Amino acid sequence: MPRRATIFKQIRESNDRVLTVDAGDLLGWRSDVRRYETLMTAVSRLSYDAVGIGDNDFVDGAQFLGGEIRKHVLPVTSANVRPALPEGDLTIPPFIIVPKGALRIGVIGLATPQSFRFISPRRRSEINIADQAHALQQVLAGVRKQSDLIVLLHHADMDASIEIARKFSDIDLIIGSHDQTVHKAPVREGQTLIVHTGRNGAYVGHLTLTLNKGHIDQFENRLIPLTDEIADEPIVKGVIEAYYAALRQPVEQTGLLTLDGPFQGADTCIPCHDKATSQWRETPHARAFQSLIDDNKQDHPECLGCHTTGYGQPGGYRNVQATDHLTSVQCEVCHRVAVTHLQKPQNTAGTVKKVSEGLCVTCHTPVQSPDFHYEEAIERVRH
Repeated sequence: MPRRATIFKQIRESNDRVLTVDAGDLLGWRSDVRRYETLMTAVSRLSYDAVGIGDNDFVDGAQFLGGEIRKHVLPVTSANVRPALPEGDLTIPPFIIVPKGALRIGVIGLATPQSFRFISPRRRSEINIADQAHALQQVLAGVRKQSDLIVLLHHADMDASIEIARKFSDIDLIIGSHDQTVHKAPVREGQTLIVHTGRNGAYVGHLTLTLNKGHIDQFENRLIPLTDEIADEPIVKGVIEAYYAALRQPVEQTGLLTLDGPFQGADTCIPCHDKATSQWRETPHARAFQSLIDDNKQDHPECLGCHTTGYGQPGGYRNVQATDHLTSVQCEVCHRVAVTHLQKPQNTAGTVKKVSEGLCVTCHTPVQSPDFHYEEAIERVRH
């Protein structure tokens, strides 16, 4: 985020007609309220002109998302996605008119229902999603009357964006997200230009347009990778650093979690499972936390959930100072060892012996482990 802020600042300083937008998924796929409070504070410092809504934005619920939008007065827009909140609690406009000099830009937010298919049933029940074609039909004419250029923030894959462009030729530009594929070249569908910037916020898309009689005549598109060579913007960096500093504090000072939960660490298993723990020590699971240290990401919450034991759960990993015995992926992550088994080893109820593919793919996602194949992987860690 600090590097993104630097790029935004540089582009704004070079041109007085810059539209900064995001098509959704500002938040991540793993629940973490404290982290996302910090992230939304950082987002507010970037001064976006318009922001769409994606499925990951509901990871901690509609109430949380609505509260953050209100607190930071974020310019969120969506024509078809609404948090299921009490009436009057949060109003999300279907479009925003953004003036840039003499140019009026109409920005519409939209998402495909399919992009929400992996969200948990509990969170899905907190969202109202209308048919996207019907929602667009309701607002397009009004947006056209008020704007010189229509931009759609589309939370969808590229194919879905192309389909929308075919149906609604009034749209001048579609900026998409959710698709994990990096599309370096824009796509033209009729008069509509379509750009998607790819996965995990790894790039800032910089699109330069030349307009002629209300239509896009020429364009130049760049994907700017947010690499280490880009300096961190100081204000946003300060927001993030304060968050990580708080994470490093001992548990007793933060008052978040105590160590009275079920997670004990692999050393507890050795007396009865010496052979299995010896085999585990030779697997990448046992070195999972070291891989974070090697990349200087040992304090990153988005990584800790899959590189430690019990992170985010009562009695689970908190930080190295307080819970060093729960670093890396230990026995309890995969085998869900029940407290009753620890108290009375003969009682194995609730303990998982055969690890399912469903459990593995909670961390080995297509994004994080694109070459993961359960049948092959399970043989490498079987014991």
